Amino acid sequence: NAEYVGTLNIPVIAHFAVATFFGNVAFSAMGFGMAICYLFVYQIGALAGLTDCCGLPGLKYAVFIQTIGMTVIQPIVLWNVNLRKNFRWDLILTMVPMQLVGAPLGQILQAYTPSEVLKIIVGVVTIGVAAWQAFNLWSFGDPPDRDQREV
Repeated sequence: NAEYVGTLNIPVIAHFAVATFFGNVAFSAMGFGMAICYLFVYQIGALAGLTDCCGLPGLKYAVFIQTIGMTVIQPIVLWNVNLRKNFRWDLILTMVPMQLVGAPLGQILQAYTPSEVLKIIVGVVTIGVAAWQAFNLWSFGDPPDRDQREV
């Protein structure tokens, strides 16, 4: 997306910085959720009018910036979870092939699917999962934490 190079301004840079900050805090605290928090903050800026007034780049460029944030936080999180102690070959040998297939498929989807359609799909899935979780908590109560259960 060479059209964005050199055209970003202070409000857009600040908005991406805030989105990256909250995304990294979520990921560091929970081990997931960076994209959810990052894109939530990004969408707030888009809805607030940063696209019209300041030239906030589209969703696909935002994903590019978010990926840079992931490369920064990954080594820190891997260090904090004690990778040497928790490394498992059985998981690596199944995850890597799935990533090698899934990543190009995701890129194809991103390249050929309009951003608005992707936003709707992600929004519906996110709301569906949240509703399912809320229903399960309401119906069955909060299960004890796995670390606190007696074995």
